[in-house]
Amino acid sequence: LPAAPRSAAIARIATASALRAHNLTPLTDSAVLAASELIACAAKFSPPDAEIYLSLRHRDDAVRLVVYDAHPRHANPRLAAACDARRRAALRVLACLVKA
Repeated sequence: LPAAPRSAAIARIATASALRAHNLTPLTDSAVLAASELIACAAKFSPPDAEIYLSLRHRDDAVRLVVYDAHPRHANPRLAAACDARRRAALRVLACLVKA
């Protein structure tokens, strides 16, 4: 997906379609929200011309979403820690969803 805010909508549609196609409708709402939050965060931290990777997998009655973005890891440990803290803060809604 392109590293742009509109990609969250694309991820929501694709996630819902994939889960419906595999008769996993009860998991749709949570998975769609998780995909949307992950993609929105990745887009926020990626360069505008970059791409974001989203993987959706179902195994053992669980849905696993994996997102990779183009934001490189900072070499400076203090910058890396600050960046990690900003990412965690950006994913607070997702943290609440996972706990629920």
